[in-house]
Amino acid sequence: MTIAKARRNGDYTSLTLDLPKSGSCFIVFRKNSKSVTRNQNIATLNEPPIPISLSTPWMLTFPEGWGMTSSLQIKELKAWKDLEIPDEAKAFSGTATYVTTFDAGKIKRGMRFLLDLGRVDMIAVVSLNGKPIRTLWTPPYRADLTEAVVSGVNTLTVEVTGTWFNRLVYDAGQPEEKRKTWTISGPSKDMALRESGLLGPVKITMQEKK
Repeated sequence: MTIAKARRNGDYTSLTLDLPKSGSCFIVFRKNSKSVTRNQNIATLNEPPIPISLSTPWMLTFPEGWGMTSSLQIKELKAWKDLEIPDEAKAFSGTATYVTTFDAGKIKRGMRFLLDLGRVDMIAVVSLNGKPIRTLWTPPYRADLTEAVVSGVNTLTVEVTGTWFNRLVYDAGQPEEKRKTWTISGPSKDMALRESGLLGPVKITMQEKK
């Protein structure tokens, strides 16, 4: 997000914001202050970002009873509908869990670790080493991991929740006794499945103050 210089006109203040699609932020007006403060999660760091490689493939786990009986190891992030899994699992609607690791090396004071999930459909809950970080529901899907990062190997968990659309399409083509969802007026069985899941690319970067 970028913000133009605020302008005052008597008792009013005007400013211009450049937000991503569905984006949001906090603007804080301080009494007797000439400055406008942006979202505290946005900061300027001196050193250029250094990419951190993900150490392992993603382990993807769906809840039981929705077409997948075991976890799936994936090297490439794709929509659930495009994975090599049973048709029922391709149409999964709900919350699936992605787990991977990365090596942060030796942590030094002043280091900041930032996560960018890329594309997500549509809500992501991020945890690092078992510590909740942030719930993300609009672009950009980014979070600051600094407070939870430890030296060496770290475990990143992303719980992604999609809509019920794909499951409704799947169930529309099933006999009534096999359906797990019902609706008065839903999509037809012939409608194309939508992209759901963690689509990426997922990037982790480290920035360090001089």
